Parts: sequence; structure tokens; C-alpha cells
Amino acid sequence: MNDNGAGLSSLAAIATAAIAVLTLLRASRDSSDRTRPMIVAEMLPAEHDSNTIDFVLRNYGQSLARDVKVAFDPPLYVPDGSDAVLTPYLIQRYDAPIPTLSPGQELRNVWWSGIEKGGDDLENSESTPDKALVTVTYRAPQGRRTYTDVFPLDVKTIMMTTFATSSTSLPGRLKTIDASLSSIARSMRATATAAAKGATAAGALRTHSAVEHEAAGDTGTGEHRKEAHPSEGRWASFRRWSYTTAAVLAAALRRSGK
Repeated sequence: MNDNGAGLSSLAAIATAAIAVLTLLRASRDSSDRTRPMIVAEMLPAEHDSNTIDFVLRNYGQSLARDVKVAFDPPLYVPDGSDAVLTPYLIQRYDAPIPTLSPGQELRNVWWSGIEKGGDDLENSESTPDKALVTVTYRAPQGRRTYTDVFPLDVKTIMMTTFATSSTSLPGRLKTIDASLSSIARSMRATATAAAKGATAAGALRTHSAVEHEAAGDTGTGEHRKEAHPSEGRWASFRRWSYTTAAVLAAALRRSGK
């Protein structure tokens, strides 16, 4: 009995030690998973353009990622004669491994840029496909473990986004301000046009007055000249005011970029 009891005690001790080791290994793995880098490839709406979709690579993890490699399927390329302007930058960025990506750091590039080519639908001005498989491979900070994740991306997922804009929100207020400035610009153009027409009319009247003086034999001296002088001053003042107003309005329009 004593031998059996000793054997059972030994087995119990071994089992306890094994459970303790497994618990420690599991805790270590859980800690490693919590603090590991976690790179995610995704498509997101552009921050300042509702017709643009960005490709974003972001480290959502708690530690540094090293030697980050990104592969696209189908491979990205720019065909001859393409109007793509931004796709070459996307290709060059991921043509070689990225040395490090810090926690919270993201890399953003335009993937899909919609332009109007007739009809209600937008077409992509870039040469990127609507669907792609993105494979991301990277190492942990110590380099002892490598992670590989595959992300199926589809621009349709983002294009189906719906939203509402309140007139009190920042975009709504900016839209209201833009409409107000456009209205002011139209009023300024109308005022400038009216002022220019007024200046032309004043010049025509001044010329007509001079012709009348010449027909009456006015030499510019004597009482008749003194009577004409106040009228001449009024037309000259009006003409100067018209020219000055038109110049100020034209300068304001140039500064506003309208």
C-alpha cells in the first residue's frame, strides 16, 4: 500500500507539473497574441472625396511589424494608354518589403477614383481591379514568428455605403457656405457689369456734351464755360466712381478664383 500510495503521489505530482507547464505555455501564447502586430489590408472611403475609395494597410496590433510584404492577385499594372495617374504610386509603394510598420500606423493610397463618362454611373479612372486578393506577410519584432493573412477586397462593399448629411454638420455647413459664396459672386458679376455699362454711358454723354459745346462755338472761356463746368465735374466723378468700383469688383473676383 505504501508503494502504491507513493506511486500515485508521483503520478499526481507529474500531472500537476504538466498542467502547470501547459498553463504557462498557454498564458505565454495568449500574451504573445495580445501584444503581436496585426496588419490588416482594407478598403475605406476617402476622407475628403465621396467618389474615391482608398486602399489602407494598417497595424492594429500592439507591437512593431517588420519586413511587411504585400502581394496583389491579380497583380497590379498600368496598361499602355491608360489614364491612371495614382496607380503607379501604389505599385511602387508595395514593390519592395516595408521595413517596419508601427502600432497604429497606416499607409493609404487611392485605389478607385470615380469619374463621370456619361450616364449616372461612375467609372474608375485608375487601372486597379474592382476585386482583389491581398496577401500580407510580416514578422514579429523579435523575428521569431512570421504571420501571413489573406484579405479578399471588393470595392462594391464600400460603394454600397449610405449616409446622410445634416445641415448643421461640418460638411453641411461647408455646402451652405459654398452656395452663399456662389450667390455673392453672381451678384458681384452683375454689379461689375452694370458699373461697366454705366461708365460707358457716362463716356458717351461726355462726348456728346463736348460736341454740343463745339457746335455752339464754345472756346472754353467766359460765362458759358463756367456754366458747363459743374456738369463736367459730375460726369467726371461718376466715371471715376464707375471705373474704381469695376476695378475693385474685378480684383475681388480674381481673389475668389471665380
